[in-house]
Amino acid sequence: MTEQDERPGSNTRRRIIEEAQLQCFQARSACIRARDAYGEVPRDYRRYFQETILDYYWALKPLKDEPPVDDWWDLVELSANWRTVMREAPQVSADGGEPATVGPERTDSKARTGLDTLKHLDEATEVITEAQQSYLGSWSAEIERPHVLPHAVLKDLSDRLDEAWGRLGGNPTTPTPIELDPEPI
Repeated sequence: MTEQDERPGSNTRRRIIEEAQLQCFQARSACIRARDAYGEVPRDYRRYFQETILDYYWALKPLKDEPPVDDWWDLVELSANWRTVMREAPQVSADGGEPATVGPERTDSKARTGLDTLKHLDEATEVITEAQQSYLGSWSAEIERPHVLPHAVLKDLSDRLDEAWGRLGGNPTTPTPIELDPEPI
């Protein structure tokens, strides 16, 4: 970031990115500790990790057109575990006035690419059906809540953001052990 260090505000941008990176590293470490302790990562831990990833993404986004990452930013594979399913319907043709289908439905999946895919995570939701009971009886209720990605995908996303920061001349990893504050989760 030699050319960027001469620009006004570049030190501020660097501090913002490094703070977001540190928060992401702390959330990632907390998830790893939770996985080791409980055998899985609780949703609240993953949600906090996802929020720190989004903060890290938004800190890096203004630099996406810089030469080290300009082409890479839109083409990078985010995670082998986070895929897009594409379906192709069978082709329909008419033989003698009667519709006939040709071939089965094809389903293909490919890894999601481009860091700008992350900007949609802020608004992504999922609907779950929960069974509820009271003295009046039992029923099911649909609850809409923010979508939270699996831990493996979140880990891969933080790696991609670290890689982007490394390409921009920053420190792509946090080399020293950091005392983790359990408070944010």
